[in-house]
Amino acid sequence: MPGVGSESQINAGLGLRWNILDSLDARAAFNFYDGQDWGDLKLSFNLGLHYQFGRASAAQVVRRAPIDSDSDGVIDSQDVCLGTRAGVAVDVRGCALPADTDGDGVDDVKDQCPRAFDRSRQVDVSGCYRKEVVLVPKTVEKTFYFDFDSSEIKAAHQRKAKEIAKFLQDGVNSAIELGGHADSLGSGEYNMVLSLNRAKAVAELLSRTTGVKAADISVAAFGEHSPKAQGESAAARAKNRRVQATVRTEKRELK
Repeated sequence: MPGVGSESQINAGLGLRWNILDSLDARAAFNFYDGQDWGDLKLSFNLGLHYQFGRASAAQVVRRAPIDSDSDGVIDSQDVCLGTRAGVAVDVRGCALPADTDGDGVDDVKDQCPRAFDRSRQVDVSGCYRKEVVLVPKTVEKTFYFDFDSSEIKAAHQRKAKEIAKFLQDGVNSAIELGGHADSLGSGEYNMVLSLNRAKAVAELLSRTTGVKAADISVAAFGEHSPKAQGESAAARAKNRRVQATVRTEKRELK
């Protein structure tokens, strides 16, 4: 275009940047340029700070620990068998290794009763004992006290016989052991016979009251040789005039 000329200009610069903090920089720049007139070289020097808002530092980044919800040592992202029972050995996939701690034929991972060690009993598919009727031994002891120089049955004896009969209800393989005793008054021979008569009297009472066969009731005489109480007082002698009964039976229980 007429009257319009052209000219060359030069614009150059050099800058530096220093990182002071994660979000703060210091900057310096040196610039020079040639103006409209040749040889009119201009220089400038700039110094400034630059802050970046919203930048998270590495220290502020929270990294979550891998989750192992069933505590088997295999993190959930790699666990093929989540929910493995605590304490069970697992493979690298988090699945239980074959194991049968109690030897009942059911793997530990499926065993709901891991302490079923009694091999005389059967277990179900969950590793628990099958419910079954078993005979459980039961024992009770009763003492029949007698008057001086007597083997007669008293009302108190009959009450104890009824207690024994109630105990033996629903029992099987029942047996009764009776031991007759006497105090130290009188001769040893006499007291031996007296203690035997006392045991026989109780045996007849129990056979009649409980229904236990006479063959299953044993009697023994101890005379004055196994006193329950020591001494010659009236109270001590009263405790020694007795028949000691040991009653055994077996009862069916569901276990």
